[in-house]
Amino acid sequence: MANFLVTNRNTMHVQTNHLKQFISNGWQVNEQGFRQYAKENVLLTDWHYLEGKYYYFDPATKAVRK
Repeated sequence: MANFLVTNRNTMHVQTNHLKQFISNGWQVNEQGFRQYAKENVLLTDWHYLEGKYYYFDPATKAVRK
């Protein structure tokens, strides 16, 4: 097998991925059913003003604290 790979290394097709990375922005719900908010793939923590309201996101769970 190794000899085959060395012999045929120039004829092997290299597959590349041209897809864009998924960027998470906005509200989402985690597996426990708690609401979270992401900006550029980062879940918010602490106080944030969103859509005309202040929300507190728990640093441990990254979810809106009720």
